[in-house]
Amino acid sequence: MTMRKEPFQPRVEGKVSMYVCGVTPYDFSHVGHSRAYVAFDVLHRTPDKSFMKLLKQDLVKEHHKKFLEHMSDDVKTAEVLDQSFMKLLKAINSNLEDLKVCWKLQERQQQKQQQPQKQEEDYIQDLIAMETEIKYKLSILGLMPPSSLAEVLKQLKDKALKRAGLTEEQLQEQVEQRAAARKNKQFEVSDGIRNHLATLGISLMDEPTGTTWRPCEPE
Repeated sequence: MTMRKEPFQPRVEGKVSMYVCGVTPYDFSHVGHSRAYVAFDVLHRTPDKSFMKLLKQDLVKEHHKKFLEHMSDDVKTAEVLDQSFMKLLKAINSNLEDLKVCWKLQERQQQKQQQPQKQEEDYIQDLIAMETEIKYKLSILGLMPPSSLAEVLKQLKDKALKRAGLTEEQLQEQVEQRAAARKNKQFEVSDGIRNHLATLGISLMDEPTGTTWRPCEPE
């Protein structure tokens, strides 16, 4: 072990193939501790936009190309979910934390250089690009519903009201009557309204914000 410092002389002029971070050239136990600092230095030296180009452009284009190749080959159709779909989902999940780290590093660098900060919306747009690709694949596979959940629920409620022979206003009136009965501790009346609506295929649900309803099988 020595504390002597001397100029670094490469074996080949102008070329350094490997360097070791540690207390001495004979003790490699501290190399693992330097991994985080080396990774931080690599990220710090990465150009501002290269990281995001990899995510938004290269990653999406690569998965899109693979998806089309697998769908065009009958033998590889079964690999669509694993190779072209699930890997893209995993990439989104694994890169969420990397996006945060990249944002913090760029913010610090721009503050030092007194440059306008990169807006967070840019990173959101990159995730939207990958989300769009996933939705495209779902639609091709027939797994993307044509209607939203809210639209489907509204259609079911309309059918339940028609089956019960009630309008939205008439149902709301009974809900208010039940709420008044509960407030006056007339629980037999409130339970009677609830049970009657259940026989018509309407289930009442009491929540902290009020009473809502959903379609159900007539009792």
